[in-house]
Amino acid sequence: MRLLCLSLALSLFTGCVSKFDGEWVENRVPSDGESIISGEPRMAISFEGPSLVRMGLVVEEMQVVDENSVQQSGYFLFDGWDKAQFGHMQAKVQGDEMVAVTGRTERRFVRVKGKSIFPPRMVLYPWG
Repeated sequence: MRLLCLSLALSLFTGCVSKFDGEWVENRVPSDGESIISGEPRMAISFEGPSLVRMGLVVEEMQVVDENSVQQSGYFLFDGWDKAQFGHMQAKVQGDEMVAVTGRTERRFVRVKGKSIFPPRMVLYPWG
């Protein structure tokens, strides 16, 4: 019982926060020797506690995520909470960037600052 209370108190004080929490948008600045596929929409990822990840495509003109492209699933942390896996992607935070790998494809993301770019998970319509 004492161990359960201690675990609960510790999780409340630390907030169960991982370094992945928040919203990330794909960074399309090419590095040396890399090119960007023109016309391909950027990807955005939102990690929400305790284990929900939402992914969608960015509408560049409005700088928001297209609500029809949003998919969600669970994710888990491993390797000392340094890596996250969701679907077929593995991600690792490196400094100010998050690097997500799918097979041999590597995508780089930067954290979104300011207001959310994702649509709300639930919209309440007025009765009437």
